[in-house]
Amino acid sequence: MSFDFKPDSQQQVPEMEPPKERVGRFSIAISSAFVLLLVVWFAWNPVAGAAKAAWGRRCAREARTALAAEEWSRAVEQTRAARRWAPDDVEVMRVMIEFLRVSGSDPAGLAQQLRKLSEKQPLTEEEQMLLGRTLAATGKTDEAREVYEKLPLSTSTNKPALELLSNILRQEGHDEEAKALAARATRKEPETPEARMKIALEDKNSSFAELRRRSHDELLALARLETEIAMEAVTHLTMDPLLTSAEAVELLSIVDAHAHKKLPVRLGVVSALMRLRPEQREILLDAEIKRFQSGDDGALEHLARWLALEKQHTRLLKLVPMELAAKSRELYPTIAQALAEEGRWQELKVMLTTGRPPVSQARVAIWLAEASSHLEPDLKEASRLLSGSIQAAEKEGSLANLLAAAMVAEKIHLPEVALAACQAAASKGGEAALPMLQKSHELALAQKNSGVLLQTARQLLELRPASAVYADRLAYLRLILGEEIETVDLTSLKETNDMRAMFTVTLERVPPGLLRALAAYRMGDHPAIQRHLGDIGDTSSLPPGQRAVVAGLLSLAGKPERAFQIAEKVPSTLLLDEELAFLEKAR
Repeated sequence: MSFDFKPDSQQQVPEMEPPKERVGRFSIAISSAFVLLLVVWFAWNPVAGAAKAAWGRRCAREARTALAAEEWSRAVEQTRAARRWAPDDVEVMRVMIEFLRVSGSDPAGLAQQLRKLSEKQPLTEEEQMLLGRTLAATGKTDEAREVYEKLPLSTSTNKPALELLSNILRQEGHDEEAKALAARATRKEPETPEARMKIALEDKNSSFAELRRRSHDELLALARLETEIAMEAVTHLTMDPLLTSAEAVELLSIVDAHAHKKLPVRLGVVSALMRLRPEQREILLDAEIKRFQSGDDGALEHLARWLALEKQHTRLLKLVPMELAAKSRELYPTIAQALAEEGRWQELKVMLTTGRPPVSQARVAIWLAEASSHLEPDLKEASRLLSGSIQAAEKEGSLANLLAAAMVAEKIHLPEVALAACQAAASKGGEAALPMLQKSHELALAQKNSGVLLQTARQLLELRPASAVYADRLAYLRLILGEEIETVDLTSLKETNDMRAMFTVTLERVPPGLLRALAAYRMGDHPAIQRHLGDIGDTSSLPPGQRAVVAGLLSLAGKPERAFQIAEKVPSTLLLDEELAFLEKAR
């Protein structure tokens, strides 16, 4: 049986609307509570933060009042409370800093709080100094230096800043420098350009980079003034190794626009610019000559002297007419020296022997001597001229000409004449006496002139009586020469040296054992020689002359093998005749 489905004959079910959903009161309450919770959640953080900050600031004010009243326990309590409620609030951080500063209980924490405050807002000048001092006190001198270097120029040279730098130096072990800087910090200087210049020049040659940098910045600030001192500042800056190319260009503009401009100052800036921009050297040189020729800025001798200093002798000789130089006391030496530097000896001789030179006869003779040494086969004429120039310079009292004569004599290989010039210069006294006596000693040593060596050694000790180096040298020479032996006192050999003498002489200390052994030799006490020589030790570091004497004394003391070992390594060409005599005893 099959089922026959006829859709048309079936009764359709009428469509019905679904019943509307009803929202109950409970559901509404749940939804409202959820929304309220969200609102409270998002609003709570700022409200709570503001409340905490307000409470923290209130505690901070209480702490500040307690600190002022020196109520320490209450200050500790309120400071801790302020930090607990609002550790990142500026007012709270400041009271923390004040508490740590006053109590001195936690320098590292104080530095941390100051660093933290600097992230919120710039530190005041007082806070910067406090940070620097705190870092220095905790041994972080590099960080303390960074703080100092960031100070503005007007701040870095005042008392608190100098005291900060003094603290840094003291922490680094530079006690003397720190003491000097602290003394300067307490010294009251007027805030005048002259006083600022004085301090800047004191700091210019400081051994500390910070002070040299501050000096440079101060000089730059002074150079920008409209007063005459600006030109002095510019001159000092042109010789400052910290000068940059951009600053040199600025200085050139300053000089050109200044009411007190001077050609030598400008030329000094150009020299600095050429040093900083060597690829522009030729352009700058030609530009300065052209600029001078097209205007009336400065005197010709200023430009001529500058070209000579820059070794631009060809340009100089082309610029200055010979006829003009022959009449000028200022130009004549510059042109004569330029001809010498260029090797134009015949022209120089003609210039010197024509007319009446506007310079001293001693100076003319020195130039003629140098020219003669190149134009004639022997040095007889040069020697005669230089000897005459020394006599003339002594009569004139001219130290400069004596020094020039010594320099030329040594240059053209006339050591005897050079020695005479140095001795004459030393006899003038003053600052040149010491270097001229040292040069005399050097020349006499090269000439093996024992008499002059003894004389200069005596003069050097008279000039520096506290110098153990000079005392040893004189005693050694007296003993090997056998002269003035009665004046040699070895009972209390000096063990400390005049430090200035140590750095300006070539000979080292003479071993006390060698001096005593020489004294024993002169007294005929041969047994004592060996005993004293035993105190010398290794002789390899001694000068050849002293080694030769040791070898000879060892031979006399019955140590021929040891004496020969030393003697065979001594170059005899470097010895004085008296030292050579000792060396022969060991061979």
